[in-house]
Amino acid sequence: NFLVLFFISLFGLMAFLGSLFLVVRIAFALKDYYFYELEVYTLFNGELDEVLIKLLPWTTLILLLPLVVAFVWAFRKWDARPARVHNLRFSKALVPLGAVALIVAVLFLNLTLNIGFRILYLTRDHQLVENHAYSGLKIYDGQHVHKIRELGEYVWGFGDHEGALFLMTHRGIASIDLSDYSQTLLYECPPGREIEGGYRYFDGTLAFFTQKRTGKDRRFELLDLSSGSLKTVEWDLAYFSRYVRPWLFAADTEGGERFWFFRLRDQDRKQHVYRLWEDGRYEHVAESLDFPLVVNRMLVTSSEEDVILSRLEDGRYQTFKKIANPEGFRFGNVWFREMDQNLVTVSEIYGYLSIRRPDRRSEYRFARLDLEDLSIQPAENMRTWNTQFGRGDHYLIERPDGDSQDLNIYRLHKGESTFLKTLARIDPQKYEYKLGKFATGLIIEKGKRVMVFSVPALEELKFKKFN
Repeated sequence: NFLVLFFISLFGLMAFLGSLFLVVRIAFALKDYYFYELEVYTLFNGELDEVLIKLLPWTTLILLLPLVVAFVWAFRKWDARPARVHNLRFSKALVPLGAVALIVAVLFLNLTLNIGFRILYLTRDHQLVENHAYSGLKIYDGQHVHKIRELGEYVWGFGDHEGALFLMTHRGIASIDLSDYSQTLLYECPPGREIEGGYRYFDGTLAFFTQKRTGKDRRFELLDLSSGSLKTVEWDLAYFSRYVRPWLFAADTEGGERFWFFRLRDQDRKQHVYRLWEDGRYEHVAESLDFPLVVNRMLVTSSEEDVILSRLEDGRYQTFKKIANPEGFRFGNVWFREMDQNLVTVSEIYGYLSIRRPDRRSEYRFARLDLEDLSIQPAENMRTWNTQFGRGDHYLIERPDGDSQDLNIYRLHKGESTFLKTLARIDPQKYEYKLGKFATGLIIEKGKRVMVFSVPALEELKFKKFN
């Protein structure tokens, strides 16, 4: 009898755990977590996502309820009839209740499970690109969703130009034709090498650095998109070996010759700005405390006291203006998304200053760098830093007050904010909201809610099958 009870109990336990695993697998399938490697052992070895770990006890409780209810139903009163009578009554109650519990558990996980980060990008022709850590890459054209599995579970560095979406993968740099969604691997890293510091599109060419995974043997690569030819630029590696990875951030021409700007960070976190030609020549241009920026064909750098503007004169970048910045407002290319940002013409740049409060929270102050009269002015009307800049207008979003569930959208121009639109009760939960500015639209995220608007009309763009 002991062995019989032992094996029956063991079978029951395995059946219960199998039901729990089945529920999780079905919920993952409904969520389209294609790249999440879920195995039986991951339920017990601590490799599960923190959110899923918090939800599993509630899911387990839902699956246990039918056992408790069926047991109480089968033995609700004592009598001396044979055991098979109680077993039959227990089975008749357990089967339908168990089926209902499985459905409820799947629905519960499907509604509450939200794991993994995602990156959103809006193309110039208003197609929404989503890369989720577990679902992979999806492109929404408004009516359909196009799943791109072949490039792997994680891609980044989005940029589009003339109907092609460029991106980086663990294998190299790829492009997707936005008309038929065909994929092309433009550059595949040789074994043992990787791309560092992103890429930069300019004049039909993709430029990027590669290095060995050991951090040595850096190369500057130029990929001609029309011919597919790859040119490796030889340059002096030893001089740059003491710096953290190079980062391309702009390009331009001089006397018919193309050159690229890149920055390097030293151990003191100071930015060193260089420009590099196709024949391997390079020149140290400037140093900067903040991220450098090339806009309106001017180089914008910073020191402890000034914002420094330089432009090309007599074959070299010469400082022509220092703007006093004693408070240390930060202006830099980290806020720009444009693939060809050196050709962007803007009239102003907004910067911020982070102040640490006694309660360890950050408080922000904002300023405006006027690129017409070359002055820094306070932007007192800005209270939250939720904006990114590029070609065209600047936007920000704010709550009307601390308790409101609404969001207001404003356009920024010459330090003044103009009210445009109210988004009413978009999410009652206490999530932070994010604003993404793209060439032809805005993406606003708040919790699970995502809204996409065209600019400057601010018409909401709808995408079927987008969660």
